[in-house]
Amino acid sequence: MLQRSMAVSIVVLGMSWAAGCTTLPWGNGGLGDEVPAEAIDPNGLVRVLGPSDLVAAAARLTNLIPVRWADGLTIEGLLSLDAGGASIDAMIDGVVIEPGPVQLALGSAGLAVSVGVTIAPAPLADRDATVVLCAPKLSADGALLAFDLGLVTDKLGRVQAVLVGEPRFEGAALSVDWSGCGDVVVATALDELTDELWGALADVTADAIAPDLLLAVPPALGLDLATGIAGTVAADAMGSGYARLSVAADEADGDAVWRSVGDVLVVPFGVGITADTHPCMPALVLPRIGVSPLPGSGSAEPGTALLSAAVVRQAITAGWLAGAACGSHATRGVEVPAEELAAMWPALGRLPAATPLSLQVWPREAPSVGLAIGGADRLVIGTGLVDIDLYAELDGAQVRLASMTIDADTVLGVRIGATGLVTLAPSEVTLRASGARAGLLAAPPLDAAEALLRPVVLALLDGRPLLSLPARPATTGSTRVRVTAEHIVVPM
Repeated sequence: MLQRSMAVSIVVLGMSWAAGCTTLPWGNGGLGDEVPAEAIDPNGLVRVLGPSDLVAAAARLTNLIPVRWADGLTIEGLLSLDAGGASIDAMIDGVVIEPGPVQLALGSAGLAVSVGVTIAPAPLADRDATVVLCAPKLSADGALLAFDLGLVTDKLGRVQAVLVGEPRFEGAALSVDWSGCGDVVVATALDELTDELWGALADVTADAIAPDLLLAVPPALGLDLATGIAGTVAADAMGSGYARLSVAADEADGDAVWRSVGDVLVVPFGVGITADTHPCMPALVLPRIGVSPLPGSGSAEPGTALLSAAVVRQAITAGWLAGAACGSHATRGVEVPAEELAAMWPALGRLPAATPLSLQVWPREAPSVGLAIGGADRLVIGTGLVDIDLYAELDGAQVRLASMTIDADTVLGVRIGATGLVTLAPSEVTLRASGARAGLLAAPPLDAAEALLRPVVLALLDGRPLLSLPARPATTGSTRVRVTAEHIVVPM
């Protein structure tokens, strides 16, 4: 079986906080139908394939040959030939065809495929009804079985490879020896009969090889991306918040799923994201996602996957609304810097030593998300107004010490780890505005809000997954991901 060496999946940011996400089997509930059109960016994820990607995919398909056809293909049966005004049924008797290396190239239908083949000299018995008329010999060494593939989608948005046109044998090493046929085959029809024979044999061989290759082509190219995911982002006594994701390719106006941009193949996938708001959040609505532009000839970089800015914004906002950033969901495990706070806020020193402190976060607004703001390769998330409550456990009860309202910007990079996970990496947190209110203790100063802000941001965003790529060798470490105004560009 072909290994999924180029598979990519999107992780809705909110779902990384979920107690459990469910990948729904297609046809079981139709998750895609639950994502309305206004929540789908038809170009949300774009796979860009160039010549080197096709070479790599061809190598993966070639690796399938010894697994699937270790002993070659044995072809048997009748081939009906019609040439020179005469019809002949050629009986194929145990012809062994050995498939070899696969080659892929861009073609008018999408992909041009050729499979090297070797056929040891083998006799054919030509029959007229039940009478054997002659036994020509055929051979092919280093010839190619060539056919064209189109890329289309099924009703579930999965990319499918389909045969287009007629398969054919190519190469100078095709040989048929008709010498044993005497007068049965008219000499003037030999060339036509030979073409008919190889054409019929190409059909039979393609029928035997194509089904396995057709199934293997999309994953070999990294195009097996269609999926549906539903997950609980946050659940507590107040209620639950959910997010849903669909990824599906779509044929443009009934045409092929792929686009040709120069010498590269561009395959867009529609990405839809919706959220059911957690009760801890205000009654906010996800905005319409819009239609992102496809990369043009100058920006279609082969060997990459492009995640649109619109999808990144929608994923972060969906997680936010579904409860990832409210209550204690975003702050579990956060270590409150008590000593640092006490130095800025003397009132905190009134508490008994080692008093457990905790935080609860209550966003008032949806976040803002900008790509390449203030420089390339930067992702900037604005929190909007967020209330932060600081609690202490006193005599077994949670007591609110004070509250702060902040509005901050976080600058993040995007990185790929050795496991293939593309994650967020906060690098800078800037407090734009703040206010404070007293609780058990007097209101803290501005410095205290800044001290609390960074651990909250790290808990909320640091290491959160954005994409899942194939595992990378540990020796390669992390790989830089580019962030432009329109896309996050991930090397494949």
